[in-house]
Amino acid sequence: MVAWISIPVGVVYKKSVRVEWFFNRNESYRGIERMGRIAKYVVLLVFVFSWSWACSPQLSNEPTGEVTGEVPATTDAGDAGGGIADAPPNKTCVSARDCPGQACRDGKCVKAFECIGHGDCKKDEYCFEDETGERCVPRCEIDTDCPSGHVCSDGQCHKPNWVKGKLPNEGSTQTQPIKVGVGVVDMDFPLGVSMGGFGFRPGPRGGYAKSLGGSEGAYDRFTIKALMLDDGMERVVLLRSPLIFTTDYMLTQISQRIVKETGIDLISKTLMVSHHSHSAPARFWNLLSDLGFGAFGGGDFLEEVFDRLAESFAKAIVLANNNLAEGRVGYTLVPDFDKENLIFSDRRNQSANNKNPNLLVMRVDKADGTPIAALVTFPMHGTISENTMLTNDAPGGLEFGLEDRLEAKFKTRVDVFFMQGSAGDVSPRGDRMGHKGTLQMQMIGHLASQTIVPLFEKIQTKTDLTLDVANKRIPVSRNSIGYKPGEFYRVILDEQQDHRYGAFQCVGKEYRHDTPEVHKDGKLGCAFSVFDLNGAPIAQFSKTRLTAMRIGDLHISSFPGEVTSILASRFVDAVKQESGSKIKDHVVMGYAQDHHLYILTEDDWYKGGYEASMNVWGPKFGSYLVKEAKALALQLTTPEKEKNDTGILPQDFYGIDLKKIEIPRLKSPKAGTVMTQPPKEYKRMDKRLTFTIYGGFNGTDNPRATLQMKQQDGSFKDVMLNGVRPYDDSGFRMIMTFKAVKEDFMYTFYFEELENFPTGTYRFRVDGTQWDGSKRVAYKVETDAFEIVPSDQLRVWNVTFDGENVEGWISYPSATNDDGKSAFRLEPSGFRLRSPLVTWRVGPPLRENDKVELTITFSQGGNEVAKVTATELNQRKVVKQEVVENRKDDGAETKKTYDALASGFKLKTDSKLAAGEYDVTITIKDSFGNTGSWTKKMTVK
Repeated sequence: MVAWISIPVGVVYKKSVRVEWFFNRNESYRGIERMGRIAKYVVLLVFVFSWSWACSPQLSNEPTGEVTGEVPATTDAGDAGGGIADAPPNKTCVSARDCPGQACRDGKCVKAFECIGHGDCKKDEYCFEDETGERCVPRCEIDTDCPSGHVCSDGQCHKPNWVKGKLPNEGSTQTQPIKVGVGVVDMDFPLGVSMGGFGFRPGPRGGYAKSLGGSEGAYDRFTIKALMLDDGMERVVLLRSPLIFTTDYMLTQISQRIVKETGIDLISKTLMVSHHSHSAPARFWNLLSDLGFGAFGGGDFLEEVFDRLAESFAKAIVLANNNLAEGRVGYTLVPDFDKENLIFSDRRNQSANNKNPNLLVMRVDKADGTPIAALVTFPMHGTISENTMLTNDAPGGLEFGLEDRLEAKFKTRVDVFFMQGSAGDVSPRGDRMGHKGTLQMQMIGHLASQTIVPLFEKIQTKTDLTLDVANKRIPVSRNSIGYKPGEFYRVILDEQQDHRYGAFQCVGKEYRHDTPEVHKDGKLGCAFSVFDLNGAPIAQFSKTRLTAMRIGDLHISSFPGEVTSILASRFVDAVKQESGSKIKDHVVMGYAQDHHLYILTEDDWYKGGYEASMNVWGPKFGSYLVKEAKALALQLTTPEKEKNDTGILPQDFYGIDLKKIEIPRLKSPKAGTVMTQPPKEYKRMDKRLTFTIYGGFNGTDNPRATLQMKQQDGSFKDVMLNGVRPYDDSGFRMIMTFKAVKEDFMYTFYFEELENFPTGTYRFRVDGTQWDGSKRVAYKVETDAFEIVPSDQLRVWNVTFDGENVEGWISYPSATNDDGKSAFRLEPSGFRLRSPLVTWRVGPPLRENDKVELTITFSQGGNEVAKVTATELNQRKVVKQEVVENRKDDGAETKKTYDALASGFKLKTDSKLAAGEYDVTITIKDSFGNTGSWTKKMTVK
């Protein structure tokens, strides 16, 4: 009876931890934490009294459906069993996997005892489960517990099947002028995939979305960017990932693909940094995948997604390598970027305002001085969007906005790399005027560009740069971190227990930085111990990789996770001090090389709060990383090449392909046809133009819409932005949504343009891929032609007239959901930033010094009595504008007044008009052909 109950209790513990983690993960729903704990006990009771139900197939929460259901690959589980088994004579082994039903000790298969939980086993053992059952076996904790060349993964050793390559520049003894290469490729992933970053993510389940909701559209497109530098002796790669974080396993597999294609091993030369959008594809992190930890925010691991991402990264690096040519590099550092918190700001109340304000801008030129890339580093989370739309978020806003302005200035393509900084406690802003969503993202690009473009122009690039790079993989354990017995512990039934392999969701209660209260060791309130959950270290948290890189006088240090600004600032100061004068320019790049969640200083960790609770190894982990990263950074100040072989190998996992899940790929007979055409005419700044196509299966298609303009000869050519890039759906200029109904996959595109876009005849071309039953095949479809014409919605408002002086204001239409008559609550209706100068609630002002055609006519009884004209607006200042915030069904309105920059006129009639009532008509036409009119009866007293 005890065993019968204890089995479901063990299962329930694992299942309930999922529930608690699921509730706690979302940064926007921390208050639901208590519900997770309640759910744990409710589920426990259900399992104890419903064991037969717990063993039934109903346990699966896997969605089903005709279109996109996940189908596990068929495997032979073998005979069920377990118990005590006799070891075959002289049977050698490396792990318990070599001894079915037995244990591996001292290289020999020996008897093993059945177990239900880890507590049934001896201290150096844990309860290991495979197809033969559960039994107590010895565990490894780090790679050095295993034979040489083996890695420790989830408590057992195995030998990876890695292909070896040669290092670049092997045998070189002399530096050469710097060579540069840029590789930019589209990231390949399935549409509909879950997005990483938030638990409780909304969206449909099924197919490519399991524990987290799936995506239903895209605001922009994801690219992978690789910058390669080579000085003849050293070759380094700066790899910008659009994912939420980087993993060592991903980098290992990327490097393996490159070795197989080129023979060159770049794993020790590559610095991979993710820009940390919370709305990028997930399902590439195999964190305890058998326990369903995808709800944690990374999505359940799916090998197809991982493979497609890894292949895309490898292609970008190979392309950069192929593009290597003589070039020039320079940089500048700004120590007090964004002092007014317009772009990014501190979000953590538990520490004083310590946002790291350092800005790095690196310029990469061709040999002739033409710029080809800009690398930018400062801290900024990518957490603006929380809906079902894929997006690069705030980092994308920075990249797209800066690319647009640099290319407008230099008339050549300039790829911008946003390399994330110490953003663990830093939020994006861009919301000073109430902008949100894509408008807020674009505001960040606008605001940052105002500082970065002038800096970029002044950077002096050079060819004589020396490169250096140092890497070190380090173990992560209680012993390596430096915990003594009785530190980082819990108390259960008056028994003190050290957190042997770490703990999670500790110190959740928040203490402000300006109060003396802190959490006390032993009373940390951790949600669970890793030992209880896994019985062995979590493989991803049992080691990590650090990199230090030098590019000329610039030193870069990586941190494997969400490093806070206060830790990064202290680290940089310490490195500079200990180096003497050898290191002056030093930056930290977070979310780099690996991911260990949040990384804090010890004093900050004890203050608790969200960031501290999202940490596995407790208060001393940050200090441990700082110590190791500092030693690595200082290695680059000496001419010697230190050996950093610790016996810790790259991340690898045993038999990951045994859990392969295949998503059925479907044919799409209508792919490459238009479902709904765009309207015949589109007025600038009007409601969004839309059209829909039938495309391919959303697992193989990611259709790209490109705007084309009709030429004089009748042909259509791609519209080129700044004469450099095709006008497509890459950077907030168009958005796309998708849905599937059986074999029909429908993609709807939305288009919106601003006041100065050229008029003419246009159409859209869409390029995509469909599944033909065995492979992807390309399709192309063009829409009908349509006209882009000027707006006729210029707004004239707040007009006053005293018989001689007439004054008023003119603005472009605002993109809101107010049609002037229907019941509504004010929301933005557009996705393009119409103006960075005013809130989205009011219309943008006409451009300063713009040439206009303004006519004001005064009439009585149908006869004109006076007329005033002007060719420019002579007023421009901040004025109060009244906006209807909501309207009820009965027409009652609630209004609010906003201060906003406006353009206007103040004119005089030739002579003062007599008292009486006049019909006043105002017409306006700007230099782009947009028009508007206003008519009202006005009384002169």
